[in-house]
Amino acid sequence: MKIKNQTMNAGQALPEGAQVRAARSGKKNAQKLIDDDSGDGGDAETGEEFEDELSEARLSRLAAFSSTLRAMRNTAIEARRQMGIEEQWQEDEDHYEAIDDANRTTSARIKPYDFGGTGTGATRAPDAKATRSTVFVPLTRPYVDMASALISDLYLPTDDRNWDGEPTPVPDLVKQAKDMTPLMQAAQQMQLGQDGQHGQQGLDGQAGQSGAAMPASMLARLRNLFVKPGGMQAAQTAATADPAADMTVAAQSAVPAATNPMPGAGMMRGAPADMGVPGLPATPAVTPAPQTVGELAQQEIDAANDAWKKARTRIDDWLTACAYNAEMRKVIKDMARIGVGIMKGPFPKAKSAKAVVRTDQGYAIEIQETVIPASRRVDPWRFYPDPACGEDINNGSYVFEQDFITRSKLRDLVKLDSYIPAQITRCLEEGPISATHGARKSAAEQQADSDLFEIWYFEGQVEWQDMADAGCEVDGEAGDVFHSVVTMVNDHVIKAALSHLDSEEFTYDVTVWQRKSGLWIGDGVARQGRTAQRGLNAAVRNLMDNAGRSARPHTVINRKAVVQGNDPYTWYTRGDADISQVAHAMMFFNVPSMQGELMNIIQYFSKMFEDATGLPMMMQGQQGAAPETVGGMQLLMNNASIVPRDIVRRIDDCITEPHIGRYYEYLMIHGEDDSEKGDFSIHARGSSALMERAAQDQFLVQIAAFATNPAFGLDPELFIEELLKSKRINPQRLKLSDAKKQEMAGRQPPEDARITAAKIMAQAGLAKVQAQAQANGQLQMAQSQAELQRIAQEAGHQQQLLRTGGSTPQMANASARIEQERIRAQTAQMVETSRANAEMARADKEMLIAQQNGEYEMRKLELQREIALLDYANKEKISLNDARTMLAKSAMDNQTKRELAAAEIQLAKNEGLQNRLLSLHTHHTSLVRDEISTPDTP
Repeated sequence: MKIKNQTMNAGQALPEGAQVRAARSGKKNAQKLIDDDSGDGGDAETGEEFEDELSEARLSRLAAFSSTLRAMRNTAIEARRQMGIEEQWQEDEDHYEAIDDANRTTSARIKPYDFGGTGTGATRAPDAKATRSTVFVPLTRPYVDMASALISDLYLPTDDRNWDGEPTPVPDLVKQAKDMTPLMQAAQQMQLGQDGQHGQQGLDGQAGQSGAAMPASMLARLRNLFVKPGGMQAAQTAATADPAADMTVAAQSAVPAATNPMPGAGMMRGAPADMGVPGLPATPAVTPAPQTVGELAQQEIDAANDAWKKARTRIDDWLTACAYNAEMRKVIKDMARIGVGIMKGPFPKAKSAKAVVRTDQGYAIEIQETVIPASRRVDPWRFYPDPACGEDINNGSYVFEQDFITRSKLRDLVKLDSYIPAQITRCLEEGPISATHGARKSAAEQQADSDLFEIWYFEGQVEWQDMADAGCEVDGEAGDVFHSVVTMVNDHVIKAALSHLDSEEFTYDVTVWQRKSGLWIGDGVARQGRTAQRGLNAAVRNLMDNAGRSARPHTVINRKAVVQGNDPYTWYTRGDADISQVAHAMMFFNVPSMQGELMNIIQYFSKMFEDATGLPMMMQGQQGAAPETVGGMQLLMNNASIVPRDIVRRIDDCITEPHIGRYYEYLMIHGEDDSEKGDFSIHARGSSALMERAAQDQFLVQIAAFATNPAFGLDPELFIEELLKSKRINPQRLKLSDAKKQEMAGRQPPEDARITAAKIMAQAGLAKVQAQAQANGQLQMAQSQAELQRIAQEAGHQQQLLRTGGSTPQMANASARIEQERIRAQTAQMVETSRANAEMARADKEMLIAQQNGEYEMRKLELQREIALLDYANKEKISLNDARTMLAKSAMDNQTKRELAAAEIQLAKNEGLQNRLLSLHTHHTSLVRDEISTPDTP
């Protein structure tokens, strides 16, 4: 639902409805009323005589106005009665209370038999002895309670709203957000002059590179930025003198006074927030001035989004204060029970806030009263719309609501300025009068303060003269009509007031459980299952009657032959009776039991109740014959939710959107904070989001393993939020605070055990390679040192020979060989060092590759396991949980078999060892026995 806000700009002219509202507080023209009441403006009547005549004329017109409303009210009451609505509701209420004509005289109840107080309800008949079973199977009540609880649970979540909204999108504004054209250039293209008028090129409102028409709000803001003293003209002059200062001067001169209160506030982007004029205090940080068309458009979009967030919070606070969800649950219960639910709102309601303040004399309690909009459930028995409204009460001209007020509270209304004291006094003198019964209490009974008066609220069109006579002073003339609310007690108007909304919509929203063509009421669960309930009662009562008859034998007695004695066990034969056996005078027979046949009928009507209401037993928590497979259960749940989904959509269309839309209108008219106002669109979310959440509940658990797999690109944090919401858990209560998030971000996250194991294995391999390289290097060094030592010995031997007269060429060769071997050893050492480094680098790469391959294989195996598990579950037609259970059981069985096999092997080994020991022991014993038995040879 979209409601345009027409009072956004302070300089814009008020719309017609707002002009009417602005004139509501004005006083009526006294001379005009005098002329109208006197009938001749030239008469010179003055003083008390004229005032008396004026009062009598006003009261006479007020009585005529009351008679008109009374006739309209009686028409609405009689029309509802003639259409059979009250009779249908009475039957539905009776079935909900497990009462019908058979047990009405024996049932105990708290509610009155005439629920609506209209005199059409059934009354208690004189008690009569029942000869047959009067049992009433209470099947309607649990179905009604279950249905209302199901819809309430789906439609009124504890962690979310069933409505939302957004700023009304402006396509041109969205296009302009991508335009990077400088504001100066855009202003020049539109040829905005000092007088603020468009040039020839700016008539179509196009500017910038996108070529999209600039929205009116954006054009107005662009004019405010440039069309003022020192605006565009100053910027152009500065740009001519210094082209580099073009954008700077334009931005500084374009900042409006509201956002640039101090010098230095309209600085370029990137400048320090505290930079200002030397010698002055530092200016606070402000939003940078827009320098392109896109930035200006984005600021418009951001401002609209911020306004909607504030408006949504304000409306949400109002709904919470009036317990909107609790009242809505009552409406849903009415829908399920009698087929129709009514919600009223918003209407002004006084709210008191208490606070303890400290004064010079001590502490005192300060009470502050404010007026906020509120909503409440309306009893359908007390609601009477225009009979010509059809299926929508808004197509009618008026509605009446009935309520009750005690004598003491009615007397207190005299103190309020908006009520008519003379009319209230007449009501107190008359005593309570019922508009439905017309009964008047006796004079002796009229003095009790506990007397209940019927108070009626009329909402519809009222003429200006009638409003003035009822004390509501508005500017107008004869023939003007206003959407008003009129209060009546008995048959007298005691108050009239203008509607607090300008849309002239009724503040009542009506929705039905199941639509009835041409009527504003509908059929509830009790009406849908009425035939099945009656059939079930008949079958059960016949079963009880048959059980009573077949429980004992029946007796047939020839009263001419025998007569009963003083006790039930003694019988006497008559003297003239000619009988030879008792069997000739008395016979016994049994009535056959029909329990099996009657139970089939009972089961049939029980199943009919499910089919007629569209509420299978599975929705009551009983699985019954539902399939246990994943796909079968999901398909069955989707089919079972079709009826609740249709009901939720009907509530969205008939209550949520118009009701929240009127709250938005109330905010636009009576809201004190202009930053909460804007052009918004209200839409309901009951059928689109909340019902789908219930359907996704089962599937979210099944795909939980895929949320942590980066191959699917899912956000685990968002996934767990949706999963918690589907389980009716508020994720905000479980989230970490910002401080804890920062603390945990500074910690080193624990490493996966599989990665740690892979690293350990890689490090072990690297250590092995390093040890091998080190050993090879040490071996090469040892060989080089041994060779150098040998060469040194030879060199020493040659030197010794030289001292003793050896040859010089041999010494030269030895020196050359020593130098050659030294170079060779150094080269070999460098080669071994390079080889060791290369082996270490290769080992590091192999460790990293092995680690990545291990992680990939682990995730691949996990994914394959989940897919195989899903395929196995669908193939075997079992649930996923059952498949996991079977897999775990199979693994446990295999583990048990392995342990048993190992135990058997070990047992076999032990038995074989014992057998061998036993055979050895037997063999040793036989040898000893042989030695003892064999004598020693000499």
